[in-house]
Amino acid sequence: MSPGAEPPVDQAQKMEAIGQLAGGVAHDFNNLLTVITGRSALTLSALPADHPHRRNLELIETTAQRAAAASRRNVRETSTKWGAAIPLQTPYRDLDRPLTF
Repeated sequence: MSPGAEPPVDQAQKMEAIGQLAGGVAHDFNNLLTVITGRSALTLSALPADHPHRRNLELIETTAQRAAAASRRNVRETSTKWGAAIPLQTPYRDLDRPLTF
């Protein structure tokens, strides 16, 4: 190793870092999906059954639920494979604030 170079990081440390990054991404993704499913459900509860946008909102809600289930499966598989549990139950704190883009 040349002077001033950092020692190589071993494979376990690399995998742990990748797992932590993936867990953080999954956690953030799950928080976004929680907002999407929650807002969809709230909006659907206020719409009459024959509202022209109802079907689109139902599709948004169903798709977000499927994405959340896929995210949970991926986290479960990753944590089983690498031995690290990644919690996804932290509540999203700004549900009462409207989303802006």
